[in-house]
Amino acid sequence: MIDRWNAYWHGASSGARGTLLERLVLLLLAFDCWLELVSHGARYGEGAFNVAHFAWLDAVQPVPTPAIYVGTVTLAGLLAFAQAVGRPTRAGMIALALSYTYGWAMSLLDAYQHHYLLSWVLLLFVFYPAAWARHLSAVCIACVYFFTGITKTDPAWRSGAALEHIAHDRMRPFLAFAERLHVPTDTFWTLVGHSVVVLQFVVAAGYLVAPRRDGPSKVAAWLATLAWFAAMAFHIGAEVLDLKIGWFSYYMMIAASALLLPRRPVEWMARHIDRFDAWFRDVANDAATETASVMVQVVLTAAVAVGIASSVDMPGVTAAISLGMASIAVGVFVAARRGRLGVPWRMNAAAFVGALALWAAFSLSETRYDFYRFAGGDARKRGEYERALEAYQKADRYAPEGKSRRAEVEAMKRALGR
Repeated sequence: MIDRWNAYWHGASSGARGTLLERLVLLLLAFDCWLELVSHGARYGEGAFNVAHFAWLDAVQPVPTPAIYVGTVTLAGLLAFAQAVGRPTRAGMIALALSYTYGWAMSLLDAYQHHYLLSWVLLLFVFYPAAWARHLSAVCIACVYFFTGITKTDPAWRSGAALEHIAHDRMRPFLAFAERLHVPTDTFWTLVGHSVVVLQFVVAAGYLVAPRRDGPSKVAAWLATLAWFAAMAFHIGAEVLDLKIGWFSYYMMIAASALLLPRRPVEWMARHIDRFDAWFRDVANDAATETASVMVQVVLTAAVAVGIASSVDMPGVTAAISLGMASIAVGVFVAARRGRLGVPWRMNAAAFVGALALWAAFSLSETRYDFYRFAGGDARKRGEYERALEAYQKADRYAPEGKSRRAEVEAMKRALGR
């Protein structure tokens, strides 16, 4: 029994799975923070009121403000990007796990349950490439699917009534197809409801055997492959039906591909990451030959990165980028004393590229527009017309074609007697 237990947690499995899971999740997390999470930050601190996810956190933290929230998730995104591109370090992963977790835990305004799972996965990334950490990641994900399957055994889900209420319009093509097959409507919804439950349990079982995926067990290999198809079907369906679960489906499709697919395609994808790492390492070793030269590069790139951040025009972003670049500068100083400049040079270069990616993400998306229109709407409801006017003016500045806030701007001016 002890031998089986040790084999489960420490048995041989391809390290490529951990590489693929870690790097793709980190890269996705960076843009999730910048494009999805930041836009909701305008609501934080309204009325000087807040309820954190944990009571003890309310006792020690200040009331979150838009600047605190946006700065925290922006920093988490920068750390994730730098770790994904520059290769993860233990210190960097600890900082990322803490900043990301605080980002969602500071307020119940963020109620996405999958953030809990991501925090656990990020914590386990600290201990990668240890096999037990990779295997525990699979078990954590299995627990989520198993719990979701249990919740879906509710009669409303099994009958299909809940799904019909949520996504009736988007299910019409499937319903029409069922009608052509002479399947009664009630039967169709019942089959769909039960299939969701079955998919959850199949995926959970697949992740439970994932640590044995690369071993001699054909049953584990077969079940893991079946679970991959089930996971992809469920999450592609969730996106098609627009079930409003953030970017959770994309994280889970990455996890399924890294942990459940056969070894050969996973190693093929991971080899491209290894080649990039080798190239980046060689560039860093060539560039990071003298301490003085590296320190000058760090100062210059930090200054440019902060300038880029200040042009984003979002509260907390400049402070977040400044803190991130300053932390790297400290790392360079410490590494210089130890005679190892390659790693901090890579992190500095990756963080600088991350600042550019951040600017592009804000410039090419509707993040700023959403942030300021939400801010304007909240202020308007509270009768704070001056704040609402300022927010709507900024929202109008960043509005995409056809979504101008000019009408709201004029309404606030009239309310203020202008």
